[in-house]
Amino acid sequence: MKSKIISIALLATLLLGMTATIVPIHAAIADVEFYVDPAMNSFNYPATAVGSTFNVIVWFSDALPLAAIFSWQITLNYNATVLNCTSATQAIGDSQYLFYGMSTVAPLASFSLGSVQIMDSLYSGTASGLLKKLARFTFEIMLAPEKYETLSSDLSIDNTDTFWGDDATPMNYYDPIRTDGAYELIWTAPPNPHLEVTPPPSGLIFGPGPCVGQLFDVDVTLVDIDEAWALHNVSFRLTYNDALIMVSQYAIGPFWINPTFDNTTTSGLIDVFVEAPSAPGADKLIITITFRIIHQNTSPDPEETSPLALSDIVVWDTLQEIPTDDPVDSLVTVRAFIPFTPPHFEVSSPTLGPSPVPVGTLFDVTVSVKELNALAYFIGYDFRLSYDAAVITPVSASEGPFLPYYAALEPGSLGTWWAYWFEPDMFGPNVLVGNIIYPNSSGLWYYPFPEGDGVVATITFRCDVEQSYGETGFSSYLNIVEQDWVGIDNPDGAQNIVDVPHLDAVNGTFTLTVDWPGRMVDLYTQYPAPFGGQGLNMPSDMFWPQKQVELYANVTYNYWPVQQKDVAFEVRDPHGTLVTIQVARTDADGVAHTWYRIPWPCDHPEYLFGVWTVTATVDIACIVVNDTMQFHFDYLVEIFKVTTDKFQVNHYECFNVIIEYGSHAQQEYPVVIQAILYDNLNVPVAQGYVETTVGGTVFCQYKNNTVIIPLCIPKYAFAGIANIYVNAYSALPTQGGSAWTPTYGLTNPFGYVWPIGSTVPQIAIQPR
Repeated sequence: MKSKIISIALLATLLLGMTATIVPIHAAIADVEFYVDPAMNSFNYPATAVGSTFNVIVWFSDALPLAAIFSWQITLNYNATVLNCTSATQAIGDSQYLFYGMSTVAPLASFSLGSVQIMDSLYSGTASGLLKKLARFTFEIMLAPEKYETLSSDLSIDNTDTFWGDDATPMNYYDPIRTDGAYELIWTAPPNPHLEVTPPPSGLIFGPGPCVGQLFDVDVTLVDIDEAWALHNVSFRLTYNDALIMVSQYAIGPFWINPTFDNTTTSGLIDVFVEAPSAPGADKLIITITFRIIHQNTSPDPEETSPLALSDIVVWDTLQEIPTDDPVDSLVTVRAFIPFTPPHFEVSSPTLGPSPVPVGTLFDVTVSVKELNALAYFIGYDFRLSYDAAVITPVSASEGPFLPYYAALEPGSLGTWWAYWFEPDMFGPNVLVGNIIYPNSSGLWYYPFPEGDGVVATITFRCDVEQSYGETGFSSYLNIVEQDWVGIDNPDGAQNIVDVPHLDAVNGTFTLTVDWPGRMVDLYTQYPAPFGGQGLNMPSDMFWPQKQVELYANVTYNYWPVQQKDVAFEVRDPHGTLVTIQVARTDADGVAHTWYRIPWPCDHPEYLFGVWTVTATVDIACIVVNDTMQFHFDYLVEIFKVTTDKFQVNHYECFNVIIEYGSHAQQEYPVVIQAILYDNLNVPVAQGYVETTVGGTVFCQYKNNTVIIPLCIPKYAFAGIANIYVNAYSALPTQGGSAWTPTYGLTNPFGYVWPIGSTVPQIAIQPR
């Protein structure tokens, strides 16, 4: 065993560089190798930047093993221009270290430009093994490659200053097999850019209105260009259909310099070249080209298209061509001219709920024609209406009034053909509907042709799902998935069946809503829904003088009736004056009922005309809920104005009485409007009446109308100024009718007229 002093002396001799005087002897007892791991340290720039570090390990390998190692030394040489070794340490502390767990000298590494030397020696004993670590080296990257360049360096240990020694006296030194490593930093190309035409592939669509002369812009943009490319110039070709569109003008993007633009050398081709003043990044607009539409077919000829296709794309930097990805082209479509706005179908969107809806409830879906022009010479259609069979089921379908109305106007009409089928499979569950106007007996169609809007079909569905309160509702699409519109090409001669251009349908949705409303009171009157104010804060239809108002309050909790509850009803007139407060108790159905008759005071009772307000309140489990309902109080018929078309008439001559009237009624009521003429001696000499109806308005609006009643002057009428009296009745008195309103303009016993400011119209009967 060699002494500790001898071992240290030997190591000191190595540190002093005296190994050059010793002639290494190749080992004969072991195939020992020192090698660098990883063998290749390859990195990409700029993903790996200057200042980044990496590690290598030099390993000891003995295939047998037979060597008895007492000391080792490694000198690693590298390219100091591209790398710098910042650290070199023995693998002490690593269980794979050759001298792990043994006492060693472990001196610090020695650094010089492009070289590092490290060694270790035992105090005593030897070590061996199949595969062991010796030293760890850390390198810092010092230089970045230029474009298309690769920087490299050997990590070389293949030199005479890399060896190992045994524990002989004097010590023997051996050359191992030395296997170098390597480093490279490769400039990596960024992602490829590409050219793109905007609008995108879906393109631009023009028509079916007139398009010739219309201008539109098209952009060509260089997309996703990385500054690392240091792009210098771009050139490309854009092709288009020169029979459909032409170039009107162009504008180069603001970034580029020295552009060239050529669209005259070859018709339908545009060649563009631009240079970059500096390295561009991100997206850069190259050019905006303004085109003009120069041609458009007329329906029923087909639409025409112009692809906007990029080709011959060349992108350069200062050294070589830059690769590009496939370009994104576009398309211009010019639809055939239609001399009218194309019609379309519109599907209604019914809603059931949120109040309870029993399973099996029926509801209607209407399909309507919209914006149909008579110039379409439309005669029929078919469509498929798809739906969600898990939610609803079709029960029946009926023909809408639109086509039958026009069929009846056709000379020699034979009516319409109507049919429908429930289709379970094709296009998914759907209702197939077809309808056409028959030609007349000569096999031709004549004016008038359908136009405007109207319902063409009503389809009755059954709701198949049950409401489950507290959960979300249900819905079903109501989509027209296929449609055909049929017309003729010539209304005045030989006729051919043609397609009628049309737009996409406006589809509908069925919705079954679900809600937990909690406490509710719904105040309404005796009129049927929806005219009685059914629903929260909904108005009721009007009332007229001395009519009794029946008040109802439906008290529920989550739609279930709450019985034996006292409901307060407060009534106020249009001026806010309290008229009455009443209390009624709910019955087994949760409905409380009371009533009052509207006052009709002796002095100017019309003072009470206007909007009355009723409020109902009820306490449900210590919380008060309310509903408010309003209604109009007025004469059922108001006569606004009475005029004549003449100021004077002769005997045996006729004139017209023009009566303008209106009503606040939402429901329809019969009315007889009468005009009667009293001559100068108060003899009724002429009268006439019109039977009609009033109503159909909405809350807070009059629905107005005008009637004309002719009156003729008999011979026995006394000449002079005659008065015209106008009245409105529910029916003639002999038929049980009564007056709806006072006589227009007549002063009543209380000294005023109605309407305020009106006067009895007069006409002069001439003595001729």
